[in-house]
Amino acid sequence: MRFEDIIPSATAADEARKIADYFAAVKPNEALPALCVADPTMFPDLVSAFEAKGMRLHNPATVRLVTSSLGRLVAQMADLRRTRSYDVFSSFIRGGDVRRWLKANILGKGGLPIDDAALVQAFEDLDHRQAELLPETVDDISSKTTGTLRMIFEFVLKEIRKKDLRGMLRSIFSGFILDERDESAREFAAAAKLVCKIIDDCEAYGNDELFAQLLDEAVYSLEPDEGDAIVADGWMELPFVEADEIIIAGFQEGCVPESTVGHAYLPDSLRTKLGLTDNASRYRRDLAIFRSVVSARAPGAVKVFFHSIDANGDVLKPSRLLFEDTDDSELRRRALAFYASKAGTAEECLASLPDAWRLNLEIPPQYEELQFSSPSSIDRYLCCPFNYYLTKKFGDKPFDDRAEELQSWEYGNFAHDALEKWGMSDLKDSTDAAEIADFLTHQVDLALGERFGTSMPVIVSMQGESIKRRLRNFAEIQAKRRLDGWQVVATEMKLHVKYGHTTVKGRCDRIDYNAARSVWCVIDYKTWDTLPEKNDSVQLPLYCAMLDALPDAPFADAHRDHIESCYCIIGKDRENVLFTAHTTGDALPEAEKRIASAIDGIEKGIFWPPAPDARWQYAYKDWMFGFRPELSVCEAWIKDQEARLPHE
Repeated sequence: MRFEDIIPSATAADEARKIADYFAAVKPNEALPALCVADPTMFPDLVSAFEAKGMRLHNPATVRLVTSSLGRLVAQMADLRRTRSYDVFSSFIRGGDVRRWLKANILGKGGLPIDDAALVQAFEDLDHRQAELLPETVDDISSKTTGTLRMIFEFVLKEIRKKDLRGMLRSIFSGFILDERDESAREFAAAAKLVCKIIDDCEAYGNDELFAQLLDEAVYSLEPDEGDAIVADGWMELPFVEADEIIIAGFQEGCVPESTVGHAYLPDSLRTKLGLTDNASRYRRDLAIFRSVVSARAPGAVKVFFHSIDANGDVLKPSRLLFEDTDDSELRRRALAFYASKAGTAEECLASLPDAWRLNLEIPPQYEELQFSSPSSIDRYLCCPFNYYLTKKFGDKPFDDRAEELQSWEYGNFAHDALEKWGMSDLKDSTDAAEIADFLTHQVDLALGERFGTSMPVIVSMQGESIKRRLRNFAEIQAKRRLDGWQVVATEMKLHVKYGHTTVKGRCDRIDYNAARSVWCVIDYKTWDTLPEKNDSVQLPLYCAMLDALPDAPFADAHRDHIESCYCIIGKDRENVLFTAHTTGDALPEAEKRIASAIDGIEKGIFWPPAPDARWQYAYKDWMFGFRPELSVCEAWIKDQEARLPHE
C-alpha cells in the first residue's frame, strides 16, 4: 500500500468530509469508486457529509428497530403503559407523528382543532411545570396543568387506557399515506411490518417483558431504490466488490483487523485451544483480504482513510495492516505521520463547521449610556465581559427542562428565603441555636411542601435535608454572633448608589449593627460548598457604598469609615459554615475604580474576550462548539469586538 494513498484525519467528521469531497470531485462521465466502511459507527458522519454535497448514501446493514422513528414510538407507548414515566410521556408527545395526531383530535377554543402555536405554547408550559415540579410519573404533574396542556394529558392518557398498542398505532397513523418512491416511507413500511409481527407474536401471551425484549432485539434491512443512492459495503463484502477503484473508510485498529478483547467467558487463549475463531485467525483473514484487494488493482486505485480521535477525545490507532510489508525507514515515516494527532484536539473539525451554525450575536451600539445596573451585573462584567453580554441577552439562569433535582440557584433560594423570614421574625435576636434551627428548618419544610405537595421526588427530599443541615449549623454560629453584640437590623433591604449618570441598585441580604463598636456590617449569604481561595468580587464594597449613601434613619450615621462587610457562608459541613473576616471601608476606593472601569466598558460595548477561566460555562457551555467561543460566535461580531478593544 503506497503512503500517498493513506489519508489520516483528526476526527470521524473530518474523515467523512474528505471522503465526500473525493466522491464529489468525480466527473459526471466517470464511474464512482466503491465505498467500503470498516467502522460502522462512521455512517452518521458519512451520511451527513454526503448530504452536504448533494449525494445520498445508503447503509445496507441491518438496522435495529428501536432506532427507527416508528420503533422509538412503539417503545415509548409500551413503556408508558407499563410505567407511566413522565420522561417517556414528554418525549412521546413531542414526536412529529404524535403532534399531528394531537392537532387532529384535540379541540381548542371555539371547537376548532388546536394549531401549531397552541401546541408549542403547551410544550413550553410543560417545560416550566417540569422544572418546577420535577415529576417522576405523569400522575405527579397531570392534575397540576391547565388549558391546552391539560387537554393533552387527558386525551393521551385516556387513549392509552382504552386502546391496545395496535389500536393506538391505527389512531396515530390513520390517514397516513406512504409514497413508495420515498426512502423514508419504505423504511417506515419495513419497520411497521416488523412491529406487527412482534405484536402478533406477543398477543397471545400478554407479556410486556417479552414484547420489550423482542422489540429491542428486532432488526430489519432496507434495499435502496433505483435512484442515485451510493450503496456502501462492509469490510467482509470487500473481496466481492468488482469496482476498479475502492475507498475504504474507518481503517482503525479494532475494526481492521477485527479483534475481541476481554471476553468474559471465552478469552482469546481459550478460543485458540478450542479451535474457534481467535484474534490471530482474524488478523490473517483481514490481512489476506487487504492484500488481495490492493494487488488486484492498479496503483492508487485503493485509498484508505482513518481518523485518530474518537468522540470522547481519546486517541485511536491506525490499523496495523498499514504497517505491513514496509522497511524500517518507511515504518518510521508512517508512524510519524499517522500518530501526529493528539488526544483532545479536534480543531480541524471544529474550525470547519458551517458559519450558519455560529451564534449570530447582535453587534452592540458604539456607545450606549448605562442608566441602571446592579452589583451582580457589575461583578459579572468584571469576571467575564462575554458572560455579561450573554446573560443580558439570554438570561442569567440556565433553564433545564429535563432536570431531575433542584438546580444550584433554586437550592440556594430555599436557604435564602428561610433566612429572610427568620431575619424579619422575633427570633432574629435569639441566642438559642436550637430555637433558631427549628424556625429555619420549619420554613424549608413549608416551602418544599408548598411547591411539591405530597409527591416530592426522593432526590428533592434529600436536597431539602441537606439545606436544613446547613441551616442548623448556621444557627450555632448565629447564636454566638448575637452574643458578640451583633444585632440584625435589616434584611433584603433595597439600596442604591450613583456613579456619574449610572445608578447601581441592589438588594442587600442582611445588615447588622454592633452598638458597642458603633459599626455596621453588610452581609451577603452564599450557599457555596466551601470558601473559595480567591474572591475579587465588588459586590460587598458596592453594598457598603450604598449603605454609606443612604440618608434614611436609622442608617443616616452609617458612614464608610464605620461600615464593614462579610460573607455568611452556608457550607455543606460544619467547618464551612461561617462568617468570613470583615472587610473595612479601606477596600472601597480600589473597588470603585474597578466599578468605574466596568461601567465604561459596558457603555462602549466591549464584551470580549471571555475570561480565561471560562466563567460563561455555567449557563452557556452547551452553546459553544468544543467549549470555545471563538469558534462558536459569528466572525463579524468578534471582529467588531476586537476593533473596540483599547490598543496600547
